[in-house]
Amino acid sequence: MSTGLRNQIGLGLLVAWLLASALGYWWYQARYLTTYHSPDSTQSKPDEVRARLEAGWQAVVEGQNLRKASATLVHFSMPGCPCSEASLQHLRSLYEKFRLSGLQIVQAADQFRDFPEPVNEQTRKIEMPNLWSEVKAVPAAALFAEDGRLIYFGPYSSGPSCGNGINFVDNELQQLYQQHNQQRTGNQLLPWINNLAFGCFCSTGQRT
Repeated sequence: MSTGLRNQIGLGLLVAWLLASALGYWWYQARYLTTYHSPDSTQSKPDEVRARLEAGWQAVVEGQNLRKASATLVHFSMPGCPCSEASLQHLRSLYEKFRLSGLQIVQAADQFRDFPEPVNEQTRKIEMPNLWSEVKAVPAAALFAEDGRLIYFGPYSSGPSCGNGINFVDNELQQLYQQHNQQRTGNQLLPWINNLAFGCFCSTGQRT
């Protein structure tokens, strides 16, 4: 085989690889990169959503005999969703960062009663239909304070994969534990129901 023919074959393979990569990224963008959808503000006011989430969480705490923690992060994901799979490493890094502050992570089964891969051996896996009814896309998180107050509900972060862009949950945890360390009780964090992120999300209305 001549050198010129080898070069042509190599160039052809490179072009084919670049085209395949471009098509794969285009498919990924078209299917998964979208605006996060929280409960429709035209149907539910934020206060109503917060009240339902807090009531649902209180029922979980009482029914499952969960230990009291300085903060509890409820993780919503679906097996088969590449966005959820990418969020697992980010979730583990959050746990390592805040576990000494008392962070507890609970994983919720989806509406099909499937459990995602565990974060670690200490993570509880619980069915939470009342909370899942408020989740429109995954990966998503609900962060509750020790007294059961909702601190945050929505996506973990913005960007094409979890942990890229703005880290919403990380920022809320830092603020919460900063309050704890400074023993501030008068200025509680206001609950934030976030529907402004753009990133990799799977709709809970369909399986992938």
